[in-house]
Amino acid sequence: MLLRDQKWLMESGQAAACLALALKNLPNCTAIEVSDQLDDFDRSFQKSKAGRLLTTRITLSASIDFVKKLISMAMAATNASDCMLETFFIGHVEEGIGIQQLPRLSSGMLGHPFSELPSLCLMLGLKVGDIRGDWETCLLDFFKLFPSLKDLDLAFQPRLTRAQFSSLAQGLRIEGIVILHLGCVDCHYDDLSNLIKRHGDTLRRVTLDAVDLTGYTKPWRRFLEFIRDETLLDCINFIYCMSDDHDVCFGAQYEAGQLSIPAENHQFRLELEAVIKAF
Repeated sequence: MLLRDQKWLMESGQAAACLALALKNLPNCTAIEVSDQLDDFDRSFQKSKAGRLLTTRITLSASIDFVKKLISMAMAATNASDCMLETFFIGHVEEGIGIQQLPRLSSGMLGHPFSELPSLCLMLGLKVGDIRGDWETCLLDFFKLFPSLKDLDLAFQPRLTRAQFSSLAQGLRIEGIVILHLGCVDCHYDDLSNLIKRHGDTLRRVTLDAVDLTGYTKPWRRFLEFIRDETLLDCINFIYCMSDDHDVCFGAQYEAGQLSIPAENHQFRLELEAVIKAF
């Protein structure tokens, strides 16, 4: 379907009506994904209509505006369907959805299923407009749409700088969060530890994916000691983590930058202590 046809469907309300009807007839649908992921059929179909293979890069202002309307439409349709949603994913494969493309909706505009949504996955990227604008407030306001959130997967492409992460972390507070997956950020030890400490009453599982930590001598050892002494975590996973652009080794039994102590391991504290001593 060409862009002009897609725009007509959304502006006429047909897209939201059709999606809401489809979801009502899919009682077992528990996850919705809004992304630019194209399968082989999509690519062939688009090429046959447009005469060339379309890019997934979102750079034109018309495309940016279209994505914002698309996300709003998908959320409105999902809300109207009253489906039993468990996971909502918004992402962009190449660059991340621009934060300013997230819809500016009030919590009163959305009820079930978003008011009871337990899991949210976001792949975001800072665009020029985001950097110049109040992007932190936009993102924090978006999180307020999901008061029952328990599981947050938040990643950035391109990755956040230390200054950008610090700006976001200082205001981020999600009541009741249990699981946090944070990906592709550069950060200072103090900002990361304070973020986890702020959610210490409920947070139990943390995954850090491609996180570059700095701030002190052996910041990752210091971070592990923080987890041991000041948190109630029972599961940690580090994937391709770094310190000042250098791979960090958590022990001879682990690959560079990687560490996993799963919740199923009932000796979490003992294994964590062993990793710290061997660091």
